[in-house]
Amino acid sequence: MAKLTAPNGVTGCSFDGTEYKVKKGVVDVPDEAVAALFPHGFRQAGVTEDEVDARIEAQEAVDAAQALVNAAAESSEPEEEAAAAVLAQAQEALAALDK
Repeated sequence: MAKLTAPNGVTGCSFDGTEYKVKKGVVDVPDEAVAALFPHGFRQAGVTEDEVDARIEAQEAVDAAQALVNAAAESSEPEEEAAAAVLAQAQEALAALDK
């Protein structure tokens, strides 16, 4: 679970069908929800704006790579393998931000 500070006035959020209440400006959410909530103004304690931007960019790269893999799967095997390699690199970049 991750602790996030909520934007002013926000009383809750939802992720993957589950509601989470903000208490005293803080909400506990699953780790998987962090990247999804950053664009909505939620922030992790002690994380700089540059780190937030890097995480958002890395998640967008993973999403784009996954779309590429899905499209390539309908095409040829070499394209699918290349797309899978791009996805693996994007996932490694995202994981490195968590260290």
